[in-house]
This record gives sequence, structure tokens and C-alpha cells, in this order.
Amino acid sequence: MRARPEPLLTFSEQVRAEHLELKRYLRQHLYRHYRVLRMTTKARRVVKGLFDAMIEDVDLMPTEHQESAQRMEAESGRPGRARAVADYIAA
Repeated sequence: MRARPEPLLTFSEQVRAEHLELKRYLRQHLYRHYRVLRMTTKARRVVKGLFDAMIEDVDLMPTEHQESAQRMEAESGRPGRARAVADYIAA
């Protein structure tokens, strides 16, 4: 079925037009809204600040994550430490 040149199921023309209209509306009024963009920028700065602080001083993380960062750094160098810090922040 994956080798078919066209999809098995598609929207009707009316539903397709409504779907595209909804996507345009959401992009303009939700995803690209200035308040959403502003909060995204603030969140990016906070996460970057956390990462920068913890990559320089793993003692800022809980003990088990400090140990993980040290182990991963011993195995892979600085990229290992960065991975451990990123994993901690993401959790």
C-alpha cells in the first residue's frame, strides 16, 4: 500500500478547504501570536540560562544527575556532560 502513487483516503474538497482555512487561522492567531512568541522567547532564555549554569557547575543538579553527568563526561567528554545536563533539564 505504501507504494501507491496517491493516498487511499482524502478529504472532500469542502473539508480540505476548511482544513486549510483552520490551519491558516491557527498559524496567524495562535502559533504566531505576539504573546505566544514573546513567551517562547522568554522560555528559551530561561532554559539556556539553566543549561549554561549547570554545564559549568553540575553541583547545581541533584546528586544522581551530578553522578550521571560525571560518568557521561568520563565516557564522552564535554558532549557527554552536555547530554546529561540537557536530559536533566528536559525531565
